Amino acid sequence: MLHQKTAAHPESRARSAFWQAAWVTSTFFGFYHTSNNGENWIGVFAAAFIGFVFCVSVRVTGSAWWAIGCHAAWDWAETFFYGAADSGFQGQGHFLSASSAGNPLWSGGTDGPEGSLLVLGVVLLLLLFLIAFYARNNSESQAAAAMQPAN
Repeated sequence: MLHQKTAAHPESRARSAFWQAAWVTSTFFGFYHTSNNGENWIGVFAAAFIGFVFCVSVRVTGSAWWAIGCHAAWDWAETFFYGAADSGFQGQGHFLSASSAGNPLWSGGTDGPEGSLLVLGVVLLLLLFLIAFYARNNSESQAAAAMQPAN
């Protein structure tokens, strides 16, 4: 019994280290966004939150490519397709033109959509999708591997 506890302990420590690193990395990602001129506090918090989602994506997919693709697609769509401000920066040469209207808490104001309260719900939905989709795929692949005869 003692041997089993000590054998499981390093795995638990590795999991704990990953989540600690995820929180530190996410905090740094949010803090880095404070250097953007038009960034508001919601945008900084949203950047830290999406940074955590990116860390979760690395955990569930085993690769950073999902996070890289999601971040690139998000920024491209926001800046060059919709023409909205992105972290306080207005892109040039965009397809559509968007402007914020109404209360900055809901529109994001000069920060753009990333600075609105609505983005927190979008990021939460993205996190839930990521967990649900990859957890289901992981359980299906583990079930298929269990069905394979041992060599």
